[in-house]
Amino acid sequence: MKRRNKMYSYEELFRIARSYYKDNGFCTVVAMTHASLVGFGKAFNIMKRYGRKTGQGTFKEIWNNKKMHEELGFTATLLAGTDSDWRSHSDLGTVCQVVKGLGEGSFWLLVKGHIIHVEDGEIMDWVKSNSRRKVQGVLQINRHFEYNLTN
Repeated sequence: MKRRNKMYSYEELFRIARSYYKDNGFCTVVAMTHASLVGFGKAFNIMKRYGRKTGQGTFKEIWNNKKMHEELGFTATLLAGTDSDWRSHSDLGTVCQVVKGLGEGSFWLLVKGHIIHVEDGEIMDWVKSNSRRKVQGVLQINRHFEYNLTN
């Protein structure tokens, strides 16, 4: 599978999703794109094969599918909080607080109705770094392929 050596910005992914795929509600596709370092189209089509519907949010049964993660070359391990019901009341602090404590690596933050990808302390999403949204779960992304990210 072809991997990228540079992360897409959220703005680039937004433009691709809307212009080429006529999609919205695609935060999980953005998270998969960043976790696996593949293009939006590759993540979009793999997720579609596993049951994601275009233009709709994605349920846990799809975004947390271990077979799909394996196909994309990574694992997502729950570090804190919950991933059983990402609309639950588990509270690990705000996005701002949690990101400050993460350090190096790739992570997904689960907030009510949204997944945020964080790469080496940088939020790769429309959510701002000073966000006060409550984090309900943190998953660590472990990539199982060779990669070298450049700016």
